[in-house]
Order: sequence, then C-alpha cells, then structure tokens
Amino acid sequence: MRTTITLFAVVVMFVLSWLPVFVIEIIQAFAIDWWKIPREVQLLWTFFGSFSSAANPLVYGFANSSYRREYKRLLTFKWKKKNPDRRDIDGSRTPSVAMATLNIPS
Repeated sequence: MRTTITLFAVVVMFVLSWLPVFVIEIIQAFAIDWWKIPREVQLLWTFFGSFSSAANPLVYGFANSSYRREYKRLLTFKWKKKNPDRRDIDGSRTPSVAMATLNIPS
C-alpha cells in the first residue's frame, strides 16, 4: 500500500509540474508566437519543468524512512564523521579497489 501511495504522489507531482509547461507549449503553438509570451511566463515554464526533478526526492523522503534517515544524516553533516569500525566487503579495514583485467589469449 505504501508503494501505491508513493507512486501516486510521484505521478501527481509529475502532472502538476508538467501540466503548465504543456499548456504554455500548446498556447504558443496555436495561439501566439513565443516572443509575445511575457518573460514571467517563460520563467514559470522553466521553473515548472525543473520542479518535477526536484520534487521526486522530496516525495521519496516523505514516504520512505531510509530516505529520511539519510537526508537527516546528510543535512546534519554526519557524513563527515568517519566510522572507525567500518569494514569493507571482504572484512578488511582498508577499502578495496576492484580492478578488471583483460585476458587476451596469445
């Protein structure tokens, strides 16, 4: 159920942010020329188009507790603190570097 609510919120935010852009585009295509549209409307057109991308992390942050926890960690600068107990995948304390090798038969 939470997934459905999150998906619904994402779709609603998408429609609300892109509907003004599509309306302005249709008006521009059929009614008036682009240079006759006021500058404020052009700025709103850009703002609403960009708002769609900015709204998704906010929706996910409200819907998912792990997103909220990581947002809190990032916004309170807790990511700067190094965890001395952090271990790599293989159990070592040093970060590993995965290297790809190319085996070419001779």
